[in-house]
Amino acid sequence: MVDREHVAGAEAAPEKVDQESQGGPPEDSASEESYDDEKSPSQAGDVEGFDRRNFENCEESQDIGNDQHEIGDRKAENRSEVLRKAGLAGPVAADLTDRIFQQDGHAYDNDRDASEHFNDNHVVFDEREHDCQRKQGDGSEKRVGGGGSQTRYEPRTLAFAQCPLDAHHADRPQWNGGQKSDNDSFQKNFKTHKSCVFTEISQLRPRNLSCKSNKYNLSLQNRKSEKMGKRILCLLLSVALFSIPWLGGTSLTLFVAFVPLLWIQSDVAAKTGRKGKPLRFWPYAVATFTLWWLATVWWVGFAAVIGVVAATVTGTVLMSGAFLIYHAVWRRAKRALAYTVLVSGWIAYEYLFLNGEISFPWLVLGNGFSMDVKLVQWYEYTGALGGSLWVLVVNLLVFEAWKRRREPVRWIAPAVALLLPAVVSLIMYATYEEPSERTKITVVQPNIDPYHEKFVLKQSEQNELLIGLMDQAPQDADLIVAPETAIDEYFWEEYLERTPSMLLFHDFIRQRKPGTMVVTGANTYVPYDSEETASPTARERGGQWYDVFNTALGLDSTEAIKIHHKGKLVIGAEMLPYYSVIRKWKFLFVDLGGLSGQIGYGKVREVFTAPGGVRAGPAICYEAVYGEYFTEFVRNGAQVMCVISNDGWWRDTPGHRYLFAYSRLRAVENRRSIARSANTGISGFIDQRGDVLQKLGWDQRGALTDSLSLNDRMTFYTRYGDVIGRVSSYVFVLGLLYFMAYRFRRKSHIVD
Repeated sequence: MVDREHVAGAEAAPEKVDQESQGGPPEDSASEESYDDEKSPSQAGDVEGFDRRNFENCEESQDIGNDQHEIGDRKAENRSEVLRKAGLAGPVAADLTDRIFQQDGHAYDNDRDASEHFNDNHVVFDEREHDCQRKQGDGSEKRVGGGGSQTRYEPRTLAFAQCPLDAHHADRPQWNGGQKSDNDSFQKNFKTHKSCVFTEISQLRPRNLSCKSNKYNLSLQNRKSEKMGKRILCLLLSVALFSIPWLGGTSLTLFVAFVPLLWIQSDVAAKTGRKGKPLRFWPYAVATFTLWWLATVWWVGFAAVIGVVAATVTGTVLMSGAFLIYHAVWRRAKRALAYTVLVSGWIAYEYLFLNGEISFPWLVLGNGFSMDVKLVQWYEYTGALGGSLWVLVVNLLVFEAWKRRREPVRWIAPAVALLLPAVVSLIMYATYEEPSERTKITVVQPNIDPYHEKFVLKQSEQNELLIGLMDQAPQDADLIVAPETAIDEYFWEEYLERTPSMLLFHDFIRQRKPGTMVVTGANTYVPYDSEETASPTARERGGQWYDVFNTALGLDSTEAIKIHHKGKLVIGAEMLPYYSVIRKWKFLFVDLGGLSGQIGYGKVREVFTAPGGVRAGPAICYEAVYGEYFTEFVRNGAQVMCVISNDGWWRDTPGHRYLFAYSRLRAVENRRSIARSANTGISGFIDQRGDVLQKLGWDQRGALTDSLSLNDRMTFYTRYGDVIGRVSSYVFVLGLLYFMAYRFRRKSHIVD
């Protein structure tokens, strides 16, 4: 039990503490002076040396420790009990929660939380109340707490750690203003009581520590190193939890992936460095998101290293920006506003990444459920951004529960937030029935290595291989689907019907599959009359301006050929961001664009109609990553979707596996069956619930045929797209405006 006789301010009345809690608004900087030195001595017994504004810096009901009556309880009805139990000066005891225990005290002694500091029996007193005169007239130094001198020197409040509470005041170590002392009595008392000054609340700078023990200094450095080690471990834990769903593991790790990073943020934000400035959080955020990107998109480097660099840099900047804005709001405003800014800002970043010029939305949080589609059947209403919202909300609730983890009731909210959407999704999955109308489709997988075979084999040999696989399709098949760029020739679209390869496939269809449409990939040219009429992505050769397109072709027994141009291009491999601007400086570059140069963009999502009347949307590779973009095929009338791809560029990595898995999410969002053909795998069929019906794995050659359900109904998501993304963008902007207004009003003392 604390000896109140030896603690400053123990006689302060509890009602004065309650009056103190109604003080003025807080300020930002921890280094601001607490009160004017002109304060009358009669007030010293209550608030001398106490920063009224700092006292209000803690949020309501913020506790230190597990007992509701321990130091730091912010409830007015419990505050007097806190003071009687702890035996500390009222305002000073309450202020320790935020100003010492959570800030500069941890800058040196930062391996323990505030509840452990309370158990160390800290002694807090007001220097002006007890003894503010540093030196007597004869030059000797007075001991802190040694008597009732009323001489005022400076307004300070001091805290000693690990000091025996039953020791006599005269035996306690003396304060020497942060300067070294040769006083033998001080050295003796320090060694005896193993005490150390934490800091001055009015300045909050760790350099004021007066501690000459090498052993203690070494202990402080060890504790700092240990704390830094914990942060690094939490950083790596967050990276691992984020990455697992994109490396073949469960998506459930996403629900706690933010928690270690949130702990780092709250831990860093509550402390100051050697110069009294807040510790920097941005290196932890940047490192976390950079490692996450590198751990999950490294395989893009097989096709274009610049693609990895562009995706990682852009993704890290946007993710870190969203989190650092949250960090800034967290330090200066209420927690609810900070969490709102984090959730809306993160989803706004994902929406921007889905629709921006620099676009590689591989790590949209909602895409992490591509292997667990049974949990997200409600994507037909929300799309993948609904999954992102789910992940963010559960992480925040888990973090809040973890901070009070010894209170079981705190875990109810995160449990409900996690289980309720999952249960709803499982019910939707079990009760969903596909329409009865069906179509028969064949997919072929030629398995031609793009690095060693595709550009060595003659196109005539590749055509023979394709026709041999297509011939395995049944006579009543409505569609035969071949991979992206399966016909590796460049055709001028105005002469397309007369090219040798097109004549060969037309003859095959007329003779062997007259009621079937073949959907295949090729490269095509579109010419322009002059530079003035050319598109921003057009090239020039020999005075001729033209565009190169990654194209899907629809061939049937008629001479007409249906054409769809790819509209979502891979950064680095197929396009250069802001090409229309950069091309003005093209004299500085040897080549603009990726490995194949800057190619043209398709502007319309075409739908192919087979001879039997089946309407199919021909998405090309990367287009299946974009949820809202994918819905345009369905809005244009597609009853079933075909996805053609050449994933051999990514080799046997997570890249080709998750490109297939993302098609499962698109099937759920639009309730459309999908037939997917990839050059080297994975080819297969996906039903409207996202289940894989059949598939050909990596490095296999063959053909598959299945019957898929047709659907004319449009889901909510198909009609309205990423509503959550648009709403979140508005909320984020409004949240920032509210925050700026809130800060202005607080600085103007308009609000508490």
